Amino acid sequence: MPREEIRKRLRFYKCNCTPCHKTGYFHMRLPDPANDFYIISPLDLNNPSEMRNYMCNDHILHWHFCPKCGMRCFISEGSWKVDEVDLYNTGEKTRVLRLDMDAIREGQKQGYLSVNALTLDKGPEENGGKTIDLREIKDKGWLLYIDCKDLVGEPRVDYPHEGGTW
Repeated sequence: MPREEIRKRLRFYKCNCTPCHKTGYFHMRLPDPANDFYIISPLDLNNPSEMRNYMCNDHILHWHFCPKCGMRCFISEGSWKVDEVDLYNTGEKTRVLRLDMDAIREGQKQGYLSVNALTLDKGPEENGGKTIDLREIKDKGWLLYIDCKDLVGEPRVDYPHEGGTW
């Protein structure tokens, strides 16, 4: 898929709820989380030496974070499964962890996944090896500020809601 088409489908947002505000979480929502996001390592999110999990919203949302540095990498709802995929279209399969779409709760169209865009590594050299340019996301209006703290404000692109961050 061309880079511009991917950008049209990605959603970036900053939330003003207490956990997002205090951690500076920069949400990146993918259109198809089970097929757009794979974890190469660790393959077991329940191994506390590899990944930790803070649960909130009646233990529905899982905030996965690094046990060494404390960085919150992504938030998910739903189950995960080990699968094999061809990551680089070479015919070679790689074991990955991905959202299990067969285990999605009734009434939910897709699993919830929000990646902390600040934790993404530089892309492969064959794709230019670039990181996300946060100024470009803001300047082009791709960043939405949402009000999850008071649940009264409409999403907007110009400035954060009360209690939110730039």
